[in-house]
Amino acid sequence: MQVGGGVGRGGRNSRPVPHRAISRVTIKAPVFLTQFLRQNSGREEEEGAACVTHARVCLHAPSSVSSVLNRDVKQFGKQHMFDANEETCWNSDQGARQWVALDFPHTVKVSQLHIQFQGGFSSRLCTLEGEELLLGQLVKISELYPEDVNAMQISFLPLEVFRLKITFENSTDFFGRIVVYHLRVLGERL
Repeated sequence: MQVGGGVGRGGRNSRPVPHRAISRVTIKAPVFLTQFLRQNSGREEEEGAACVTHARVCLHAPSSVSSVLNRDVKQFGKQHMFDANEETCWNSDQGARQWVALDFPHTVKVSQLHIQFQGGFSSRLCTLEGEELLLGQLVKISELYPEDVNAMQISFLPLEVFRLKITFENSTDFFGRIVVYHLRVLGERL
């Protein structure tokens, strides 16, 4: 499987190289690195659903994305961010400011955000926006500064929302493409 329209890190026909390592993400709010993912890496999630898990509570939320590479939803669709498969991914089409939005059926208290990019197709700046039930509009919560690596990156985000939007402001790819292998939002249902 080729990712990024046939252009990967190692050349024209390279394949993605997923890693299980954990990397640090810098954020303007308090965020620290843990080994949480290594302890819980065997957890399975349903395909095409965002999973909010804390103390064994799991909510499935519809998700939407800004674009899919060549509109090939079967091979590069949003469902691949949540399927826990190392061989599949969401790959955006080219363009500035790609995004992922998660709509939870209830208000959730988010505690962690786990994201794994493909190196060379990540974002230098991610803006997190959240929507509270009574507010009715997205409000900027925080900015993340992930590394351009293949490792799972973890951020701690104490917030209560029923909608979460992650905007990838500044892609490391010249054409603005983003490749996400895994996206997990951990927290608890309120």
